[in-house]
Amino acid sequence: MASDAETASRERARTAVALLAIAGFVLVALVLPAVGADAPGGSLLPGNASGEAGSADGSGALGDVLAGRAGGSAGGGAGGQASLVDGLLGSLSGAGGSPDSGAGKQTPGTGGGSGFGALNPGQRTGVGSQGSPLSDSLRSQSAEPHFLVRSSAATYWRTGAYARYTGTGWTGQGRTTRADWPRNPGVAADDRRTITQQYRLLQSASALPAAWEPVDVDGPRTENVRMTGEGGLQYRGDRLPANSTYTVTSAAPPRDPARLRTAGTDYPNSIRERYTALPDSTPDRLRSFTDDLTADTESPYGAAVAIERWLEANKEYSLNASHEGGNVADQFVFEMDRGYCEYFASTMAVMLRTQDIPARYVVGYSTGEPRANGTYLVRAMNAHAWVEVYMPDAGWVRFDPTPGRSRLASEFRAYQRAAENGNAEAATRRFLESASREDGGNPFRRNDGRGSPGGQPPPDAQSGTGDGGNGTDANATEFAQTYNHTESGSPGESFDVDGASSVQVSLVSDPVPGQSVAVRVERDGEPLADVAVAFNDRRVGTTNVSGLVTGTVPFSATLEVTVTVPSETAVSAGSAALALGGTTGSPRQRVANNETNTTRSFDVPTDIAVGIDGDPGPGETVTVNATIAGRPVAGANVSANGTTAGRTDADGRLDVSLPVSEHASVRVERGEAAGNRTLELANLSVDVSGFALPGLAVTVSVTDGGEPVSGTTVSVGESTAKTGADGTASVSLPLATGATVTVETPAGLTETKSVQMRFLTAALVSLFALAVLTGASLLRKRAVAAGRSLREQVRVALHWLSGAFVSALVALAVRGEALLAALPAVLRRVREALTTLAHELAAAVRARRFDFGRLPGPQALLARLLAALRGLFAGVRDSLPGGEGAVEPDESAVTTTDTTPDEPAARERVRRAWREFRTQVPVADHRTKTPGELARAGVDAGFPRTAVWTLRDAIRDVEYGRRDPTEYVDDVDDARRELPPAPDDEPESATATDGGAPGDASDASDPDGGDRS
Repeated sequence: MASDAETASRERARTAVALLAIAGFVLVALVLPAVGADAPGGSLLPGNASGEAGSADGSGALGDVLAGRAGGSAGGGAGGQASLVDGLLGSLSGAGGSPDSGAGKQTPGTGGGSGFGALNPGQRTGVGSQGSPLSDSLRSQSAEPHFLVRSSAATYWRTGAYARYTGTGWTGQGRTTRADWPRNPGVAADDRRTITQQYRLLQSASALPAAWEPVDVDGPRTENVRMTGEGGLQYRGDRLPANSTYTVTSAAPPRDPARLRTAGTDYPNSIRERYTALPDSTPDRLRSFTDDLTADTESPYGAAVAIERWLEANKEYSLNASHEGGNVADQFVFEMDRGYCEYFASTMAVMLRTQDIPARYVVGYSTGEPRANGTYLVRAMNAHAWVEVYMPDAGWVRFDPTPGRSRLASEFRAYQRAAENGNAEAATRRFLESASREDGGNPFRRNDGRGSPGGQPPPDAQSGTGDGGNGTDANATEFAQTYNHTESGSPGESFDVDGASSVQVSLVSDPVPGQSVAVRVERDGEPLADVAVAFNDRRVGTTNVSGLVTGTVPFSATLEVTVTVPSETAVSAGSAALALGGTTGSPRQRVANNETNTTRSFDVPTDIAVGIDGDPGPGETVTVNATIAGRPVAGANVSANGTTAGRTDADGRLDVSLPVSEHASVRVERGEAAGNRTLELANLSVDVSGFALPGLAVTVSVTDGGEPVSGTTVSVGESTAKTGADGTASVSLPLATGATVTVETPAGLTETKSVQMRFLTAALVSLFALAVLTGASLLRKRAVAAGRSLREQVRVALHWLSGAFVSALVALAVRGEALLAALPAVLRRVREALTTLAHELAAAVRARRFDFGRLPGPQALLARLLAALRGLFAGVRDSLPGGEGAVEPDESAVTTTDTTPDEPAARERVRRAWREFRTQVPVADHRTKTPGELARAGVDAGFPRTAVWTLRDAIRDVEYGRRDPTEYVDDVDDARRELPPAPDDEPESATATDGGAPGDASDASDPDGGDRS
């Protein structure tokens, strides 16, 4: 048995293990809910369907209980909706820093904004959940810019949508699929509007903002863009990096209320089943309440409007709202007094579904801050949630139940707080300058010389110290004024910042630089008199009783019209009449005690059309006519090929002397307006014809656009001439290896042309002429020797050449056939030799000895190679016409014996016959001659040709070709009888070295020692 000490030790070990296990479990419970809340699979611990850890009654996992203790008000109520980690993060977020610093530090309830959740919404989100990055982003008050968009219409920028309501949140963006761009919209309504958007991301994004409904996407990386099941644009892979650009074309559904009231309820089955589903736990009281609320409506559109208006009228907008668990929509309707966008949007979507009206929860961004040229700067605080309602024959239509004026006012105040510290504009400037460096220019920069984007203050405002660092209210006011704008939420609904100016500014006609344009200033359709108006910060006057003032459009790509409404302003023509002593009796409307500025930007055409009056030519004077939109441009600078020519007059005209050149570039510019015109003044061409040799004359042709140019001076070295009416002149070339032709037209244009002397051509012609003369001389000599006329001799020569050509072809064919026939035997002997050599080498290696002296040296190998080549050339040469092989042997020869000797005797008889012939050939030293050379010498000496060739072929085939000598014995004997008898004193044992040919004992023992050429 174990002792008491051992037992106590075991107990302590078990206790330690148990404590470690509990600590690990607690750590997992604390961390994983925060990590997994937004993961596709939801939380890794027991919890609700939204991915939050915990349950409504606080009976979830241990992590939920701890979250309820530690989270406090930051994380929700008794249900413990957030984990301890979330509670700590919430406490830290409110511990310091400005809530608008853009660094993600927010007060409790405002959200961090640092996760850019609206650009990366994920597959699920909770409503009012501190653990959901998307939910946090919808509470963000950060002024950090997220993207820029230039759009043909102001709208909401959608990044995701969710189909399945879980009671505490939303899931189900659907699977991403590859879309074939362009694509057709889901519902092809006749009254869809096309909206074109150009985006520049200022943060990385996995979900790309786009106006609903995207039908085409274009850009450098858009091949990786996929479409979710809910129509969102998803970037395949990680994220599309910051400063990326892309273009979206959207087919927006109709938003006319009268049109939507007639949409009906003919929903497709797939739409009805997916977007009217609710969890079984949805309280019945929510359905009953919505039934009563929509009882008097006659269409789904009417029901949507009724629900939207009830929410806007009965619930306040607040970013500090939270709920105590349970069904979010039910809680918001019956238990809560305030909320923010995700509460409003979720509740409206659920209420619509209780009426069997398809609806879904959508996230993205509201319109954002208007800038110049239809550009909007969208920030973190513009992250928003709304509802899309399906209307047959119209598609998914946007409804926004969040009180719009209150939401914009909240953004307005957040922007003011950020502006007081310079944070908003400093961050904006940083991102815009980064974008400018990326693409070589910032298209969103305003053009007033200050370098600041549309309406933002000068560079000293980055620090918020426009007056030397004191952070004055003037800067904050200038910042805040740029945020005043109007948004359109639901169909037929628009709103602006509460308390901000709602002045409407419009132009009576299209703006043209340098021309007058009338500006109309109104409020609620009534003209505003005595309102100061400025064009690009330059005052042009005040409005009259009709709300009109006229000013001159500056030469800028953007016209920014700023109107300043004083503390008391007449708002109608009637009130203006009263001010002038009229009798209209219309009341006067008062505005805020301080002045209110409203700025609107208009695009201005800046492309100057450059017209030319007159016939342009080198050195000629023409009239330049500058216009924009058909209106003259006065005071514009005009230059030709970079040389200033002057300024246009009041009619936009100026006389300009063109330069002496073939081309002229005329540029007209004033301010940001500019135009170019390239003129082709001449097209001079110089051609040289004739045989170019030193001292010879050539013809130079000068044309302009194909027309001859007379009077042109042509110079080549010291030779000079002028072209005639046909544009040509003749000049002599200098005594040099090359020459350059220079021409100068009467107008002063010059052109050069290099002339290459034709020495090679002259040399070839001379050689050909010499060959012709030599051939003629030889033919004449042959003709005289043969007693023929020159014509007959030419005919004979041609006949001989044709026959020689045919004979050569036949000889080559015969020789080639013989070589092919002998090729197998040659290959077989080579294989055998290589095999024997390999065996010898293997044996030598096995014996570990090898006599390298047995290998032939380089000189011996080279000698054998040369001998073989000489033999090959000799054979080809003998096959040519006139050679020994041109005539076949006489087949009439008969054998003298019927007996065939054995091989040694036959070989000796062949050798003896060759030696007898060799001793009779009259050569100085037959040891230096090959069999072919000896045979030719014998034929030249008068020996019978056929007999000589028979002996030559026999000795070659027997000695070199290793052919069977018995095949040649009879022919050799016949040839031997045709030859004269050999001298009696010729020794029979003459060595091979004496005759230079095989046939003696030396050849028999070493056949390789002879000359085989």
